[in-house]
Amino acid sequence: MTTLTRLARAGAVAAALLCMTTTAAHAADRGEPTPLRAADRAAASKAASSGQGLDLARRVATLQQGQASTKGQPHRAPTARVVAGSTTEVHVLARDFVAEGTGPVGELGYVATTARVDDQLVSVWTARAKGGSWRAVNAAAGDLEARMERKAGAGSLLSEPQVGAWYAVHDGRVRPLNASARDVVGAGMTLEEYQQVVHERYADKLPGSAYDRAGTAGGFDDAVPADGATGTESDGTAGAQTAALGAGGAALAAGGLLAARRRRERA
Repeated sequence: MTTLTRLARAGAVAAALLCMTTTAAHAADRGEPTPLRAADRAAASKAASSGQGLDLARRVATLQQGQASTKGQPHRAPTARVVAGSTTEVHVLARDFVAEGTGPVGELGYVATTARVDDQLVSVWTARAKGGSWRAVNAAAGDLEARMERKAGAGSLLSEPQVGAWYAVHDGRVRPLNASARDVVGAGMTLEEYQQVVHERYADKLPGSAYDRAGTAGGFDDAVPADGATGTESDGTAGAQTAALGAGGAALAAGGLLAARRRRERA
């Protein structure tokens, strides 16, 4: 390889990195969630396909089929595999956005990767542990997150689990992806308008608030459960009283989200 070719390739790599950095900066300027780095997405997907992730997926599929193994009877473990290209970043409301209207609207709550278990689809949820590694923490029936991401198109996927709402955030606007979201934002609204809505709803219920200290919030668990297979399909609702908000991203948000039992999504 000639020196000129090396320089050309180095320039192309630098330009690509600059483009990625600029895109993330522009997203932050518009109040949009910052996307994961490619390496983190790959690590999250790998954690979903780990033994723990696929075991969670199998357990959910078994629960769905009502196939509890009977003692003394042979039981075939379902075949499970991750569906390539199905990794979805799910963002939840960011504390600073709700409280003060600053920063991006959402921060990463968890990453969902679709797995196929025999003829069923299951979402395996992964989160980044305190040490920085990714691990499978939960699974739920269906591929809701992947379907919402397809609806979101170019927008970032935002979940408001307190009311079961899913949104696409793009170019400074919040667009509804399901009926619960339309109940909140109608046909869509600006980030500034949406901030006023969520501030009124949740600003006095954030971690550390009197509402939180009284235990009324239903749980702001700071730990990500090691095993939370839920079995039934979900719209991501953690209950109207649970506000999974605050600094700490995956750990704090997942504390509320992973407690959620999946319910059928209203289209």
